[in-house]
Amino acid sequence: MVIASPPKSGSSYCAVSIRHNLLGDVRSCTLQVCVTHTETWGLLVQHLLRSLLVLISVLLTACSTQLRDSTIYSPSAAIGSVRNGTAFDQAYLDLGQHQTLVVPQRTIVRRIVGNGPVILQMEKTVGYLGHPTQRITIDAERAKMGCAFRSMEDEIRLATFGETMTPEGGKTIALTAFVPSDIQVARDDSHEMPRSGTGRVASSALRREPSTRSPTMLSDSTGQRWTVIPDEPDARAAKLKRT
Repeated sequence: MVIASPPKSGSSYCAVSIRHNLLGDVRSCTLQVCVTHTETWGLLVQHLLRSLLVLISVLLTACSTQLRDSTIYSPSAAIGSVRNGTAFDQAYLDLGQHQTLVVPQRTIVRRIVGNGPVILQMEKTVGYLGHPTQRITIDAERAKMGCAFRSMEDEIRLATFGETMTPEGGKTIALTAFVPSDIQVARDDSHEMPRSGTGRVASSALRREPSTRSPTMLSDSTGQRWTVIPDEPDARAAKLKRT
């Protein structure tokens, strides 16, 4: 965004130029307001506000498109109260100087060349066969599910959160980790949702901290703090799954 200085007499100039490219897509938005010396700064502000409103509308549309393109919906018996489906999200975890990563037992680990961050691909699934007490949709629940990490002296521990299981269905995460070849990988399920047996009520061990309600911090049963890893929609993975 560029706002030019006031023009000299008789001149014209471009007061506002806004460009936004959407994830490398061909879609783009370019907004320009050209102002002459006869227009007041009050009018310029009006032009700027209108331009910003258009840009916000474009961004909201793009965000909605990303969420839709990265989700595969599935049928539900409880029409209206449940929207089942799988959301595909991706995140990155920088290990810093740590040489060991501890992941949940079920994690699919794939090796990659280089010393970059660990790439996490998540398939977040909502699947209910019955009628829950409140409306549940994959669109809303995906933001409440994900991965968190805890940094220790010689390793980084990774765990999922937001999973639940009831006799009528639940929410689960399938996790794939792309790990640099020089990083050691260990497995541990201490903080994962129990998966033994069927028809039991279970949930993830990590919880929001009741004292802070921070969206970025979780705590386990021993009170240890975990940091939520930000993720983003992965439309490419959803497209591959559809094919």
